[in-house]
Amino acid sequence: MLSAINDKGQLIQLPGRHIHELIPPHNQESYFCPQCKAPVLVRAGSKVVPHFAHFPNSSCPSSKSGEGAYHQQGKVRLWEWLQAQGYNPVLEGYLPEIGQRPDLLLQTKSRRIAIEYQCARISEKEIAKRTRQYNEIGIFPFWILGGNRVVRKGSGLLQLTAFERNFIYHYRDYRIHFFDPVTDQMMIGYHLQGSGSNLVFSIIRYFPLAVISLKNVFAEPNLLLNDMPAGWKSFVKKRRTRPLGHTSPQEKSWRQYLYAKSYHPSLLPSITYLPVPSQIQLTEPPWIWQSRYYLDTFLKTPVGGLLPIKPAKMIVPLLHVHVNPNPLQEYLTMLCRLGLAEEVSSGVYRKRQEVKAPLTIEEAIKQDEIIFNSLKSG
Repeated sequence: MLSAINDKGQLIQLPGRHIHELIPPHNQESYFCPQCKAPVLVRAGSKVVPHFAHFPNSSCPSSKSGEGAYHQQGKVRLWEWLQAQGYNPVLEGYLPEIGQRPDLLLQTKSRRIAIEYQCARISEKEIAKRTRQYNEIGIFPFWILGGNRVVRKGSGLLQLTAFERNFIYHYRDYRIHFFDPVTDQMMIGYHLQGSGSNLVFSIIRYFPLAVISLKNVFAEPNLLLNDMPAGWKSFVKKRRTRPLGHTSPQEKSWRQYLYAKSYHPSLLPSITYLPVPSQIQLTEPPWIWQSRYYLDTFLKTPVGGLLPIKPAKMIVPLLHVHVNPNPLQEYLTMLCRLGLAEEVSSGVYRKRQEVKAPLTIEEAIKQDEIIFNSLKSG
């Protein structure tokens, strides 16, 4: 713990204080855990981040946290960052109504924010519980992952497991936040674009903590955007040209569906590989649900006919996303940009052109170039 209550009832926060001022013989005060009210002592050393600790055999939940030096260093640095912006953050402020002690608690002009700096894996049940409890008492839960959890697979690719996906937010885009106290940098992954696996396309930006404010963290990014993530074209090309390794039951079932219709996965039209914004919330990869729509609906609809919009299936709820995505409508909007469909009224689309499947790999790659470049510059 980095904060405790003294025998006068005052909150004592260790960052910014000289440790010798808090321990005998310079100081005779006693300190107590804000949560369980039991006495705690100050621990410090050459290899130990100064902190308050419970005595052995304590049953307080705070004594079981097992925070490492990396986590404590990051928490202190975030506290300093907020203080420098004029906020009055409280380290580990105890919220008795829900029995929680967020890493940082602060009040802005518009809302209270609980910042959870998460460096270690915890259960998804615990994440959901804390998030729900904060929301119930009117506190915005802001989870920042430790920089030790960043796994990059390329210049615009992140690996996000089911655990990391619990910390995705949606403002006007899907995004995720990391902080590394070693480099003193905030990393934000903007415009997260799902690919049907743990690999997520993103516009990744690093910010020294000294140059970004809390307000900027939540702001609309000043980025030149298009509907085609960097690397998407080469990603699709690999799927067309390279043999797959292990295939999931979902992929096997889809391939059987294609073969029954006399189609090969490598020769599907480019419009079955479009990156819709809400793909991050779908359990099916884009080529599976889009090819089914193309074969079962688009091809069977005559030019000039209305394209049905069916309810989206297999949408995965995300804890911090409070919009109801409509991936099929996003998909049809992209077809409109390509001139293949048109929106005749709100949410009603008409087919304008036929789209033929390529006959060779070379033809498929050429079609990808045309379609993806059109979306990129559109």
